[in-house]
Amino acid sequence: MEHTDFDEMLELVEQARNAVIHAQMNFNSDEYQRALRALKLAKDQLSTVMHQELQNEEQATMVHHAKEHLMHLNETLVALQSIN
Repeated sequence: MEHTDFDEMLELVEQARNAVIHAQMNFNSDEYQRALRALKLAKDQLSTVMHQELQNEEQATMVHHAKEHLMHLNETLVALQSIN
């Protein structure tokens, strides 16, 4: 099965989610930076996918949810930085 930009976006969003959770649990500069990098990679891939034609409505919905999820992860990192 071909690994698509869409599949990669889903994987990167999951990696960003895991990195943010890990940063919350073990806050230090390295974990925070790792989470920021993971979030940026996911956002970049989301942007790539948003400029492509999606195969169906389900993918469009998943892209919308990924966008919302990344927004919340970003807000979490901002809050985490402000309290530490």
